[in-house]
Order: sequence, then C-alpha cells, then structure tokens
Amino acid sequence: MKIDSKKFKNKICQECIAKNIKKYGKFNIRCDGISVDDDVNFAVANGMPEEEARYLYDPRALFIVRYGSNPRDYQEAPLLCTSRSLCARQCRQSGKSLSFMFKILHYVLTNSNKSVLIVCPQETQIKKLWDEYIFRDCIDKHPDLQKSIVSRREKPNYIVKFDNGSKITLMIAGPGVRSQTADWIYIDEAAMIPTETLNDILMTIASRGLDAQVLMT
Repeated sequence: MKIDSKKFKNKICQECIAKNIKKYGKFNIRCDGISVDDDVNFAVANGMPEEEARYLYDPRALFIVRYGSNPRDYQEAPLLCTSRSLCARQCRQSGKSLSFMFKILHYVLTNSNKSVLIVCPQETQIKKLWDEYIFRDCIDKHPDLQKSIVSRREKPNYIVKFDNGSKITLMIAGPGVRSQTADWIYIDEAAMIPTETLNDILMTIASRGLDAQVLMT
C-alpha cells in the first residue's frame, strides 16, 4: 500500500496514518482511503448535477440534509472512513451511534441488494436506534425516503426493506444472530456483549470475505 497515494490526501487519512505510524511503526489498515470530494468532482465534470453527486458519494450530505446540521469532526471521521473494521470509543451521548446510523443508511440507499445487520445487547437499545435515529431523525422527515420503503416490521425482528432490494435488520445479541447473513454488521454497545457471543455474531459476515465491513461502538 502506497500511503503517499492521492487517495490518502484527506486530512482524516493523514491524521490516521500519522497516529498509526507513531504507535505501531507502520500503517497496515485495510482501507480505500477517503476520496469523496474527488469522486463528486469527477461525477460533476461528467455531467451529473452536483447535489445528486454529493448525495450519491458523500455520506455527510445525507447527514446534513436529513439531520439538519453538520457532523462534528469525530462524527465525520466514521462517516467517511473506508476501513473494513471500524470501532468508535467515545463517551456516552456524543453522537457516535447517530453517525453510524447515517453511514449505514447512506450505504443501503445508494447500493442495491445489500444487507446490514445491527446487533445490540438489549431491545431498548434497538428501539432507540429504530424509533429515533432511523425513522424520526431521517426517514420520517422526508417523503422521498418514506416512498423508498417497501416493508417494515418489528416482530419477530426489526426489519426495513427498500425498493432497491437492500435491507436493515436489527436483532438482540444472542444465538439467533448466527443464522443471519449480511454485507455489513454494526454492533452497538459492544463492550456489553460477551466475547463468545461476539464471535458468533461475526460469523454472519464470514462468507462475504473482503467485501464485509464491521462497525462497532
């Protein structure tokens, strides 16, 4: 990996590279770098309207337009980071779950036939993500997103399916998770989940290989 490559020129990448080299003596994170601004500029130069290009390539645009404010620096980093494994260790009520929800929503809304599995230790945490972050703060505010939903249910598991074939499933951490499969998995309150259960949860993306992504808070 050439870390002086153009794709690592974003300030978030530069800070990450510097921290890893200082701590470990090298940078060996599997990622594609952050190139959203270049991607948007390329799309606009080839005839795509800027607003559409920004919405398609930049998760920050979804956050800003749907949530109504700019993400903070520590929210912007996970929104844009392309690492296959991403963990946010931040204090409570800092907005880490919110930023990951918008990252996930951008992924399923801009990619067809993708599956995201969200796992939490308790149903109360699932209800908060479902009721507040996914629907109240995003989908329910915008008729165009409401129209993109083909089905939603809360029993036996929380599942919302979109008209592009993608879906988000929310489940309580436990034996039933292992029978699932997903392209991305997001584990909320991961420190509250036993290691053995975490290993079972990660089996849900084992078949996805290098395309799988693990997100944790």
